[in-house]
Amino acid sequence: MELLVDIKVYRKFSESIVRVWKSLENENDLTVFQSCLWHKNWYELIGKYQKYHLNIILIENPNGKKIILPFGIKSIYGI
Repeated sequence: MELLVDIKVYRKFSESIVRVWKSLENENDLTVFQSCLWHKNWYELIGKYQKYHLNIILIENPNGKKIILPFGIKSIYGI
């Protein structure tokens, strides 16, 4: 059986990813460190000034289940 997933990468806190993220927050029991607000504030106050590149990965399976993987990626020594 082949399982296909839809993968999207966001490089900013767009309206669409914020809407999906907040929907997941309302449907699940999360900690503050998993919230969209925490990640957005961290990036705005710390991440972008330390030259992290924002990569928010949204993965959705055919049944509508979603996972969000927020990454702050920093290039060091050209790598």
